[in-house]
Amino acid sequence: MIRYADDFIITGDSKELLCSKVKPLVEAFLAERGLVLSSEKTHVTHLRQGFDFLGQNVRRYPNGKLLIKPSRNSIARLLTETKKIVREHLGMAASLLIMRPNP
Repeated sequence: MIRYADDFIITGDSKELLCSKVKPLVEAFLAERGLVLSSEKTHVTHLRQGFDFLGQNVRRYPNGKLLIKPSRNSIARLLTETKKIVREHLGMAASLLIMRPNP
């Protein structure tokens, strides 16, 4: 299990194990605490298909390597924000412009 704040990943040997045994256990654990498992955010997928988690894409490739890299959405959002900042501050000295996104 990997968790960050209220987001978490649970891995298992098979989809059947995760759906029939693990998911009900997690739902029961959360119910005792007055919480519910979000159906919109809950996905059961194979590592070969990959998934996005906290702005990162996690995927196991056919050669057996597991790669965790920034997701396409995160990269696109960063580029959009950077373009916006640069366009709003045309003519500003480069040293000052570099400090704008992350002061």
